[in-house]
Amino acid sequence: MFEINGILTTEIEKNKARDRSIIMKIERLLTDVYKKLSVEVNTKIANELSACLFEVNFTFTAKLIRNNNELNKKLTREIENFKTYDTGYVIEIQKIFVRLFNIEEARQNDFDRITSLKKSVITSINDFYKKINQYYVEIQSRDFN
Repeated sequence: MFEINGILTTEIEKNKARDRSIIMKIERLLTDVYKKLSVEVNTKIANELSACLFEVNFTFTAKLIRNNNELNKKLTREIENFKTYDTGYVIEIQKIFVRLFNIEEARQNDFDRITSLKKSVITSINDFYKKINQYYVEIQSRDFN
């Protein structure tokens, strides 16, 4: 019995050693499969993510360009409106400057006319004063003769 027990124990130990060997082989196989699967899954995820990001980027860029073009069109229209208003204001300001120039010219003409009239009045007063002095001298000289 002891002999059978020894044989069975030896067989059990051999089976345990084989089991460990099989378990290690299975673990190695599973590790290799996991690594390969992990690489494949990671590659697939990276490719899918890259494709999605490309699509999002492409869509975003297209919308951004479209919005930018629409905004540029609106801004260009507004600038043209301002130019139209500016042109109208420039014309009105030019009219105002013409009126101011005409007023200044009329004022200068009036000033020149008044200055001329003043000189004429002063000359007339001086002439009149001379005549009065001449009459006075004549009268004085008659009175003494």
